[in-house]
Amino acid sequence: EIDGFDYHFLTEEEFKNKKEKGYFVETAFYNNHHYGTPYEELSDDKLIILEPNGLESFLRIPGLLVVAIYLQTSEEVRIQRMQDRNDPEALIRRRIECDREEFDPDKIEGLDLVIDTTNINLSDLADKIYKDYYAILKEKKHFPGQLSLFGKHGDIDG
Repeated sequence: EIDGFDYHFLTEEEFKNKKEKGYFVETAFYNNHHYGTPYEELSDDKLIILEPNGLESFLRIPGLLVVAIYLQTSEEVRIQRMQDRNDPEALIRRRIECDREEFDPDKIEGLDLVIDTTNINLSDLADKIYKDYYAILKEKKHFPGQLSLFGKHGDIDG
């Protein structure tokens, strides 16, 4: 990760000051790190990884075109990844319990597409995201606000 390219690294104090001044669209705290998206960096060509509250913040911005794709992975795979990182078992159990509620795609508003990533290789996943993203974007640009006609999570699946 490169400062100014992948992220802008700030001290905790700098981050808190910017947050208090309304600099960020959304913020999150994960794995002892603060994350946030500055308003000044919003554009149509950004890929941003968000948790549901972050997505909600983006969806509230008038005129901002958002394509929300949820990448779903089985609990077994996620548990294995956390074990591979040597996360403590108590933390893993807590995280899985919280994720069941917080990351339930049926409870997240604004999703355009849900992709189950459990049994798909990274290259095929990247191709699918790219293809589906542009299909959804095209629909949203031609029919603003009408994508909901395609179903709860935008059944554009090719």
